[in-house]
This record gives sequence, structure tokens and C-alpha cells, in this order.
Amino acid sequence: MKNIIINDYGLFLGLRSSLLVIKKDGKVINEIALNRIKTIQVLSRGVSLSSDLILACANRGIKIF
Repeated sequence: MKNIIINDYGLFLGLRSSLLVIKKDGKVINEIALNRIKTIQVLSRGVSLSSDLILACANRGIKIF
């Protein structure tokens, strides 16, 4: 299980199927399967989260800080 740490300004965290998708300026930086994630920590200002991702994390018990 991974702890995902987001510390860059201007990132977007979204959901594609059962993948966490991390984008910057509309380009995909990384994709991670939700079943491999334990927590997501947002340490920077200016980060956007989709409501679909929040719901998927809540259903899977993934904590968002």
C-alpha cells in the first residue's frame, strides 16, 4: 500500500475507471490504481480534487489529508 504525497502547485487529482490520475496543465503525470493506495496527502496549495475521486476514496477507505 502506498502513501501518495502531493506537494506541487497546480496539480489536478481525478479518477479514471479505478485509477487515480494526476495531471498538470492538462497532461497526465501519473496514474495509480486505487487498490494500491492507503492515503493521499495534499501538502501544497492550489491542488484540485474531483468529487468522483473523493467518493471513490471514501468507498475504499482511502484517507485524504
